[in-house]
Amino acid sequence: MGLNAREVVRVFACSTQLSFNLSKQRYNLMLEPIKKTALSLQHEMDQMKNAFRSVRDIVAPLELEIENMEEVATMKEQNNDLDVHFKTWLRPSEIETKYLNMPEKSVEDHFQKLYEKKLEYRCEYELTQAKKVCIEAFSLAYDTCCNNVRHANAWLLCWPLRFKYACNFLNLLHKGDTCDSREKMERSKYVDIYSMSYVRTQHSKLVTQILKVMLEVVTATTFVMLDRLFYEALDVVRQHAHLEFVHQGTQDLKIEVEGIGLLANLLRKLINNLSSTRDSRRVMTNKLCVPQPRAMPPIYFLKIYGGYVWILLLLYINPYTLRLRRKAIQAVRAHYLSGENLLSLRMKFPYLLGWLDALPAARMTCLICGETEPRTGRRTPGRWHCCTVPTCPFVYCAECWEDAGGHCLACDPSLNELSDVDSLSDDDLLRY
Repeated sequence: MGLNAREVVRVFACSTQLSFNLSKQRYNLMLEPIKKTALSLQHEMDQMKNAFRSVRDIVAPLELEIENMEEVATMKEQNNDLDVHFKTWLRPSEIETKYLNMPEKSVEDHFQKLYEKKLEYRCEYELTQAKKVCIEAFSLAYDTCCNNVRHANAWLLCWPLRFKYACNFLNLLHKGDTCDSREKMERSKYVDIYSMSYVRTQHSKLVTQILKVMLEVVTATTFVMLDRLFYEALDVVRQHAHLEFVHQGTQDLKIEVEGIGLLANLLRKLINNLSSTRDSRRVMTNKLCVPQPRAMPPIYFLKIYGGYVWILLLLYINPYTLRLRRKAIQAVRAHYLSGENLLSLRMKFPYLLGWLDALPAARMTCLICGETEPRTGRRTPGRWHCCTVPTCPFVYCAECWEDAGGHCLACDPSLNELSDVDSLSDDDLLRY
């Protein structure tokens, strides 16, 4: 579609250029004798131009030498840098002050003063270059001396730079067997990595994504159909817009100047070229301005719809690729279940396995904020509160206990009416 749109723009531009060329041909046909007469004076005009050009070529170098101030600006900058380096007076300022106070009686005095100031800048610039050469010579001698004369303990200063520190250690890959036990409430959300079937949530997501892709396919098909319609319209214009015609004629012009005087002879010489007799034949065609539409190659259909088929295939195998994360998820779940098992053993056998209190995973956490309770010997009085009901194992930190109003939320009668299903969220992550 873009190429055909460009072809339409080219056709309009070509038509405009063709109209211009036809008008130009018509005027050339009418004015060519006059143009030929005017060109007969070209030799005399060229001689006059060469004379003026020779004068300009002689004057141009003089004008550049006197009025060009770019060289002065460069020399002034370098002189200032050297004066600042040696902390002396600025020579350019002294020169400017000197010539600023000189009187000017005419334009000639102005240009003479300008050129004298330029010459003085050049003299100072030569002195500046001599000083720079001297400085470079002494610097080279100093560097050579430093390279040849070395201290005995110089390596102590450079040794720290040769030491390389290692950073960003790579973490070791965790290797080991992890358990994959399931609880009753997790069975509906568990994905068997060895099964080829989808769970309910995966199936609904797949249908939604396929519908989105199909909407994009409809949009792409609309543009493909518009491109084909555009091509057909331009092809109809191409078949019926071609024109070709022949322009043929004879031009016969003869001008005679009668008289024998000086003015008549001069006029006869000027318009002698106007008299001409010739035949003309021109073929006009708009072949180059006829649109040449291009249809979409079949390979592009394969690229467009093949790409969408590839996307659908990726959507279909996406749930199976997610199951490759099973190893990492197993490790996280094993860590969680290990902590749950330690806590259960400690709560079930407090006298026999009470020493598990030393492990953070075997200690209770605040029911509200999730903060892990400290060890039994390190608890601060008033910082942690247990439920007063003997069968309730939950604990609270001081802030959460105060926010809860000083009573256990798990034992609140108003919360007993809620079931476990009501507390679940539909956005829980799938377990592999």
